Amino acid sequence: MNTGFFSPSQSCSSQIAAITATQLLPPSLATHLLADKDTGIFAFPLSTPLVGIAAELLMAYGLLSSSIRLRRLTIVSVQIFHVMLAIPLPPSSFYPYSAICILACIPIHPEAFTAALRVHGRNVAIFGLLVLWPLLHWRGLEQTHKEYPPYSQYPLGVSWVVCIGVLNSLAAIKYPSKADVLSSSSSSSSSSLTSNLMFLLILLIGALPYLGVRTYPAFAMFSNLRVEERSNHWFLPSWENNTFLHSLSHTQPVRILDTNLNSLRAFQIDLAPYYPQSTLDALKDLKLESALWICPPAWKHLLPEFRAFSIPLFELHRAVVDAVTRNETFYVDYRRGGVQQRFERSEKAVEGDLGLLESIPWWKRAVFRFRAFDVNDDTCRH
Repeated sequence: MNTGFFSPSQSCSSQIAAITATQLLPPSLATHLLADKDTGIFAFPLSTPLVGIAAELLMAYGLLSSSIRLRRLTIVSVQIFHVMLAIPLPPSSFYPYSAICILACIPIHPEAFTAALRVHGRNVAIFGLLVLWPLLHWRGLEQTHKEYPPYSQYPLGVSWVVCIGVLNSLAAIKYPSKADVLSSSSSSSSSSLTSNLMFLLILLIGALPYLGVRTYPAFAMFSNLRVEERSNHWFLPSWENNTFLHSLSHTQPVRILDTNLNSLRAFQIDLAPYYPQSTLDALKDLKLESALWICPPAWKHLLPEFRAFSIPLFELHRAVVDAVTRNETFYVDYRRGGVQQRFERSEKAVEGDLGLLESIPWWKRAVFRFRAFDVNDDTCRH
């Protein structure tokens, strides 16, 4: 629920939908389906985010529904959704995410999945190993090295997602499960308690960005959300306008203006330039701004041209402490509270805010983690 997510040119939802369509369909057909025939602009900039939100709510409702038919239909829909997220070429393939999420359906119908695995597992495995894997290897030959995270397992990862998706779908369509049988009142009560606890846990994790605890990784990924400074949320204020959060120094925004510290130069990386050229051309034709900003734990490729960005003070503090621990010499020019400052460590001296040298407790390192942001740019961020 933010202005960026519904931006005609910057929405993550619109970009991912366009990438998926243009890579899975013939370009002329994809453009015909997606673009307005008169303007050439992406025809569904507002409806695509709405459809995405509606689909997620319907999936949640379907998986929790007491209707056997609806639950089975939803399971099949979830498989299709994750296969579509996985198949696009790197770095726009989300197969690591789908490979994990698609397994979450198995506990919903374990008996049915076991039956499908026993009857169809061999044929599905043969198809995956002898047909799908080589085909995906050939298709992704020029893009696999552009994966991030750099697993370089696009053919294997997508084959896994497709095979598990097929087995889950067969299980939902053809085989019975204990979940189809009405449970006793005691087990129902236990199930209800488990569901409530899971719901509260998900709610807590989802609230972390608004509590100033963590924005990366979090459920805010691919939502265009910015709450750190000049919030783009429809009704929730930014940290700077929250009296409590603004009083916490670790949430205060700083603007990194220039630095020679590699960990900060690589703090945010835009993966969009690594898209296939045909995808970049399609996004340009649809008047969509190609962007997929990530905050990589490590970046081993050539560093791109530096672009100023903002981060919470905690991440600058972490970067400085880690660099000093590695005995690096470096400088960081940044703006904090409207005042431009410099922190510099040479072989002879340290100049700047010495508070950035204070050690960070282990629990803060584990709990607090924030991504980069830009108050002037709402493009797609992980």
